Amino acid sequence: MITESGYESDSLTMKNYANEFNILVAMANHNQPTGGSLPIEKSAIWSATGLLAMANETEDVLIIAEKSHCGWSAQVVKI
Repeated sequence: MITESGYESDSLTMKNYANEFNILVAMANHNQPTGGSLPIEKSAIWSATGLLAMANETEDVLIIAEKSHCGWSAQVVKI
């Protein structure tokens, strides 16, 4: 679980992995308190070209990525 204090550095690491290794990287995070900690939410998906989609901090959503002949795309879907 990623909290507010670690989100910026962890998301930068995920973005860099996607770019450096030309891979899709997904980060799933809690959006409700758990284990006494407050998460920041903001699950996200990056491709080598950058951020494809990011959840906000309050909605219950899935982030879905799909690869086509045009490359990766992603969308945020409310559940």
